[in-house]
Amino acid sequence: MLRNLSTVESVANRANAQLSVMLVHLETGQLVRRSTDEDQVFMFKHALVQDAAYQSLLQKQRRVLHALVAQTIETLYPDQLDVYAAVLAGHYSHARDDTRTVVYSILAGDVAMRLSAFAEARLHYNAALDALTRLPDDQINLGRRVDTLIKLTNASAFADDPALNYARLIEAEKLATRLSETEPNYRKQLAHVYYWRGFISLMLNDTRETMRSYQQSRRVSQEIHLDQLAAQTTFDSAVVLNVQGRFGEAEPMFVESIELMQQAGKPIEDVIALAQWGVALAGRGQYARGLEQAQISLARVQRVGTGYAVQVNHLLIGWIHFLGGEWMRALESLQTSLQLAHQGGDWIQVFTSSIFIAWISSRLGQSAAAQQTLAQIQPLVQKTNARLVGIEMFMAAQAEIALGANQIDQALALAEQTVAASQANDALFSQGIAQRVWAQARAAQNASWDDVEAHLQSSLDAFAQGDARIEMARTQMTWGKLLLDRTERESAKNHFEQAAAQFEISELTRELKEARAFLSLEKT
Repeated sequence: MLRNLSTVESVANRANAQLSVMLVHLETGQLVRRSTDEDQVFMFKHALVQDAAYQSLLQKQRRVLHALVAQTIETLYPDQLDVYAAVLAGHYSHARDDTRTVVYSILAGDVAMRLSAFAEARLHYNAALDALTRLPDDQINLGRRVDTLIKLTNASAFADDPALNYARLIEAEKLATRLSETEPNYRKQLAHVYYWRGFISLMLNDTRETMRSYQQSRRVSQEIHLDQLAAQTTFDSAVVLNVQGRFGEAEPMFVESIELMQQAGKPIEDVIALAQWGVALAGRGQYARGLEQAQISLARVQRVGTGYAVQVNHLLIGWIHFLGGEWMRALESLQTSLQLAHQGGDWIQVFTSSIFIAWISSRLGQSAAAQQTLAQIQPLVQKTNARLVGIEMFMAAQAEIALGANQIDQALALAEQTVAASQANDALFSQGIAQRVWAQARAAQNASWDDVEAHLQSSLDAFAQGDARIEMARTQMTWGKLLLDRTERESAKNHFEQAAAQFEISELTRELKEARAFLSLEKT
């Protein structure tokens, strides 16, 4: 305590000596006046005079005063530096003390992030990076640069161009790789760089790069026991697999991620993982079990009261009902998700919910409503230059909706585009849908039957690769109906039987009844 008082007195004496001289000059020049209340309190006669007085100080004097103010704050409030971090960063910046500017700018950015003040956080992190350019490239400063680039990416993930964030991460990766070669502790930074590179690649709709980066982050995280990051990366990887329709690969990863999250104490993420796991289960044909997991998840987040998690759970339950062919139940969940997304300003969830709503409308025979919904979300696609996650799903929906509206040429063109985009991004679900639409459109054009069957087989192959068993059954139904139109009854029967077997396993009563009806027709 005595040491602190002594320091304060020392700083105050130095400041008072310089300040007294300056005040005499300002008062003589009639630029300030003494307050009537206290002799030692002075007031500027005008704000412009205050600015002019500050500008009249020599640069060196300004720097000294800013440094003295900052040092005084540090001395008086040593336990509240985070509260004054932004002020301290500003004073040390004016004092041209780049080292302390970096320290307090990063701290101020961290405080802003905790308050979800992302714009403010970006300003502070950019100020830190600017100051770092004037400091030596030693290990400490390079490490701080890597940390700040990672934090800036987090703060600007949805604000800056993903390409800019990707460039930041490439720089961070190079530095972290170099640092980790001589100091293993920097591998922690490398694991975080890989994670964020995967996240930003997803925003660029480059899911192959996303999965490569997530795998690198997961491997390093597990090696150095970063349990929370390992859990998050495992979960995010599984979510990408779900979006791609690679349900067979996704399911065991969700199980692993749930265990890791529970160990790392991440309850909300664990709950959302339950619902995502439900999607993978439903995609693989275990509809009832998948729905049960998602409903458990929704009940938990409703008790906790986390709005975003409730919104996501409604979306995922809608997706599960979509996979299970429960169209009206799917619409109910998706409309709730859409409403919550609008309230929260979450345009990504608005986009995703709307895709499924349009798709279901088409399957219910409401082509006009489906196309109207697609038109409403088209500006989002244009806004992002089609960089939305799961854009292939949107493209597949467009193709099927065009087919439902009997726009055969458009459906064919959209299906072809969807297949190309899906193959580039390993999106198996949308690829299977598009191949099925392609086959139906070609059949409507009376094209070669070999061509039609080739696309139907490609649809089955894509769904089989992703273990999307219910959609495989739907392709079998489509194939059977087309064969029936050709009066190839025995071949049609084989496809209806395969479809019926899967619908029975998945307990999809409505579609099982339809398949059996076609089988009964065959017998007659």
